[in-house]
Amino acid sequence: MRLRFFLLFISFIAASCNAQSVLNLSRREAEKRIAAGNVDFIISANTGRMGEIGRIDASAPFYAALHLGEDSSDEAREKKIALFREALKSPLVREAALEKLISLDGDAALALFSRGVLRENGSVWINAFRQLATYKLLAAVGKTEPSAELKRFFFNEPLGDVHKWLWKKLRETFEEENNNFLKITENDTQQAAALEQSAAGQPPTEKSATEQPRAGQAPAGSPKAEQPQAGQAIVELTASGDVELKEQPLQRELKLPAAFELIEGRFLVAASDYGAAFRAFRRGFKDERDAFLENGELLSDFGRALQYAAPQEGLRIFSELERSARKNDEARYKLIFFSGRMARQLRRPKEAIRFFADAAKIAPDSEQKDACIWYLLSTAYNEKEENLIEAAATWAPQWHDASYFNDLFDKFGAWAAKKKRFDYIRNAFFAIKDYAGTEIYASYAYICGRATELGFLSKHSDKETAAYFYNLAYSGAAARRSDVPSFYYRALAAERLDIPLDIDAIIPVSEADSKPTGNLAFFEGFFRFGAAKYMYPYVSAKRKELSVEDMRYLAEKLEEAKQWQPAINLTLYYMKRKDYQLKFHDLELRFPKGHPELIERYAKIAGIEPALLYGLVRRESVFNANARSRVGAAGLTQLMNATGNEMARQLAKNGGADYTGSGQANLYDPEINLHLGALYYKQLLTATKSATLAILSYNGGIGRILRWRRALKELSDDLFLETIELNETRNYGRGVLGDEIVYKYLYFNSN
Repeated sequence: MRLRFFLLFISFIAASCNAQSVLNLSRREAEKRIAAGNVDFIISANTGRMGEIGRIDASAPFYAALHLGEDSSDEAREKKIALFREALKSPLVREAALEKLISLDGDAALALFSRGVLRENGSVWINAFRQLATYKLLAAVGKTEPSAELKRFFFNEPLGDVHKWLWKKLRETFEEENNNFLKITENDTQQAAALEQSAAGQPPTEKSATEQPRAGQAPAGSPKAEQPQAGQAIVELTASGDVELKEQPLQRELKLPAAFELIEGRFLVAASDYGAAFRAFRRGFKDERDAFLENGELLSDFGRALQYAAPQEGLRIFSELERSARKNDEARYKLIFFSGRMARQLRRPKEAIRFFADAAKIAPDSEQKDACIWYLLSTAYNEKEENLIEAAATWAPQWHDASYFNDLFDKFGAWAAKKKRFDYIRNAFFAIKDYAGTEIYASYAYICGRATELGFLSKHSDKETAAYFYNLAYSGAAARRSDVPSFYYRALAAERLDIPLDIDAIIPVSEADSKPTGNLAFFEGFFRFGAAKYMYPYVSAKRKELSVEDMRYLAEKLEEAKQWQPAINLTLYYMKRKDYQLKFHDLELRFPKGHPELIERYAKIAGIEPALLYGLVRRESVFNANARSRVGAAGLTQLMNATGNEMARQLAKNGGADYTGSGQANLYDPEINLHLGALYYKQLLTATKSATLAILSYNGGIGRILRWRRALKELSDDLFLETIELNETRNYGRGVLGDEIVYKYLYFNSN
């Protein structure tokens, strides 16, 4: 008796231990390994045991599966599917897990829905499953035209992964049902041939006499069977009682329903295949003409396809549609707006400008009106650059988001500065100064001041007028101190005015400012399980629903996890909210000190400002040591292999560290990269004798920059920067120099 009790007790203890263990590890140890990104114990385990990860927490399988994301092997794929399926049990991560599961195995997710496992109301994926299930039922009885609800799903929403998945399934269903139909009609033709043989007095073949209806074939006498179908032989009795056979031609090419052609057209536009998109829209246009007027997203995609594939025909089609939409201002707006884009494509600027002006009058919201004004101003600029000044004077009072126009006026400023037509910049400044955004206001004011001081706007230097413009640049840049260009131009103006760079009225952050106001449990899981680097797409999708406090809290957590890029992006997003007030701590989040020990050590060794090296690394890689560009630039300072190896050879030759022992310098090693990058910048600084030219050369190449500089040698370095017509290099120069100013202000007590 005692032995039996003892054995039962041991069995109970063993069962309890098994229930608490996770793949032969304690729950605590398993969680610790996942949080460290060490998932070898998951990879080596049997796929059937993935459910044990749920013993840590019901949401744990979702975050654990994210760590397997970079492994594309079949074995890893099966484990991810198993983990995401297990994660469906957690309400916290169910929607995210479902989306991941569908991306890996949509059929498995659909099967779960069919069995009633997935019934989440409000989920866009569950809605897609319902739409597909309904369509399958209707298609099975020959009704392959999509329902009104299904059309709305595809016609009036931006296309996403769910639409792509559902469209693939709808096409498969349509083709399957129509192929079944073709098989049936072929069978009908064979049976009719047997009747013909019988009427001629010939015995039917054994197969035709015993042929049975195939699965899915309509039974005799049903409405579907009574309708003449393509390829079906119809037996009729003539007046004399003879048998007469009439055969319809068999159509083997599947013809998509008109609505499906329009859906296909939208996906082709998304793929930038505008010619094919135009042909698809044209095939569906006749039967679904009204759909274009009732669904804004569909009409916009039609407009894009016409603009790039058939603008001349597009103007005719949209003119006809516009006459049909007199009482539908939303549709009329899009028709007129895209007519302007087509006229612009055809290089008919005056006609395009008229269209954009008319569209602006009936634009449904401020964003759409700004789009009309941008296209109008851009068209005026393309016709003749200086036309922008007069057009801006008319339309600037009507725009809403001034930053929307920064790129256009920045481009104009570079063109005018290169031509040394600083009078154009001055005239444009006075035309828009009451409506311009901070960046353009500050840059134009500073350029006017510098050009005045150097005598480009008058026969002689006019320091009084120059000071007027510098004061405008200094005070205007203070309007929104979160803008990097504002710091840049404010600092330049302060230098010309010989005053301190005073960034006043910055509000310190209180503890309450970082306390979350909403439920962030889903996002907290990314940090708990070491999956912070996978979080940003999810928080970005929800950011409109998050408070500033929520986003600041998540940005802090991302920075702690050394995820600087998403932390900066999130901080920048909430700093742009209309009711936002600048906080000192937010600047620290936006301008973090990644790799501080190494950056400051090698800046000192190279003899350069540490603040500048911080700015350079922030711009080049956002402190990501594994960053790699499209052209092969690597590491924190984004050195090309040839440049890095050359700097390493020079360093070793001069008695320094030898980083090429293996033949090539390891540019993904933070210490090696920062050392070589700092030395390379110092080399450029020595060659150009200018911090501005050195930074521009780091991005644009020293040969090209010095060649351009020689052509404009009468300009100062700061004005020369404004003449560079390569947007990337011009903005890079401002960005790094602006970042340097911010880093000095935040961390090195410099104004």
